[in-house]
Amino acid sequence: MADFSLFADASVAEGRPLPSQGLTGLQLSNLMREFELPPIVYRMGKLPGSGQEPPLPPHDDGTDPGKWDTRTIAVLCRFLNSSYPILVGTHEHAFAIIGYKRTNRDNEPWITFVRHDDQRGPYLWVHDILNDTDAATDDTYSPWQLLLAPVPEKLWLLPEAAERTGRELLLRYDTLEGTGTFKDLVDANRLTFRTIAMSSSEYKEKATDRGLNVESVKELRLARLSRLVWVVEAVDRQARSNGSPSVLGEVVFDSTSNDVSPNVLALRVPGALLIRQTNGTIRSPLLSTTEPVSSAANSQP
Repeated sequence: MADFSLFADASVAEGRPLPSQGLTGLQLSNLMREFELPPIVYRMGKLPGSGQEPPLPPHDDGTDPGKWDTRTIAVLCRFLNSSYPILVGTHEHAFAIIGYKRTNRDNEPWITFVRHDDQRGPYLWVHDILNDTDAATDDTYSPWQLLLAPVPEKLWLLPEAAERTGRELLLRYDTLEGTGTFKDLVDANRLTFRTIAMSSSEYKEKATDRGLNVESVKELRLARLSRLVWVVEAVDRQARSNGSPSVLGEVVFDSTSNDVSPNVLALRVPGALLIRQTNGTIRSPLLSTTEPVSSAANSQP
């Protein structure tokens, strides 16, 4: 924390550098770049979506977006799945969101986040991001305004673009082997998608322990992948709730590709695997497992 304060650029702050009134969002963004973690910046009310988020709750035009923008939940989860903490800025304070867990609220699925706050302490529960209250003291935080996601420099592709394209491709190629597994899950409201950033070496290393068949493990480990990848997984909600392996398919994207046309490096659906080679040709269809497997992420869905 001392290094952050010492490196802060006083020229982009309002007023006097001493006594300090705290770091601004621009200062924090510049600091993350100095530490080789250039952030992806999200502003409440203007958050991008991947197309699978639930409809926004009704709200008046003048309502603070920190009170209604539920897209925040998906944005946070994409980076937390990747083990990247998020810095949240309110009107007068900033803190880190470092994890989440799936819970129930009024018999409905719910996500509770974990906060680190330098003024209140570590490992604090955030039960409702739109009505953010410290459960220990009942003090209320002001509405969230800004999300800063510090990521490696070569992670150019936005997770929302990866997830949107990955979902479209998985649903399109689902019938490759004539099974239509994903369509059945969509009709039963059981299919969801999970997006993770990771190194390709970690992705390959985990292939053996996920439950993939031997042929798929061999092909994925021999594939030429970018150093960092985005992985979009198709997840069966019911299997996830039961604690069983729940990933039915996945798409692997080059992290340095662009948001308009993300570069697909590998795609797996039940029964088939496709690998893009460096000359642009596709090795397919390669036989793959038809059964659900574990997630490639450090934590299961």
